Amino acid sequence: MSPVHVKVKRKFLPHLLLLRGALRHLEAAKEKKTGYFYDWLGAILLSALSIEAIGNTYGELLIPDWKDFESASPIAKLRLVATRCGINADFSKHPWQTARRLI
Repeated sequence: MSPVHVKVKRKFLPHLLLLRGALRHLEAAKEKKTGYFYDWLGAILLSALSIEAIGNTYGELLIPDWKDFESASPIAKLRLVATRCGINADFSKHPWQTARRLI
């Protein structure tokens, strides 16, 4: 009997990978071991990168011709996705303000 190969197609969600990495860095930084500053830095950097990944992931799903917006800033991408979802993204208030500060 020959082996059966099953191929599963999955949607890769890079923002989840980045956010999980940020969480691990944050947990390590809270231990305040030698060099914990680098874990804080890693958490901040991965969180900022996840913002653009969120914009790109959901932008591709929700907005036709998303490739036209690839060169836009991460904040502009978030605003476009939020608008498409009917959400008022007020970047002067929490939680949107945190996204602006990270970028």
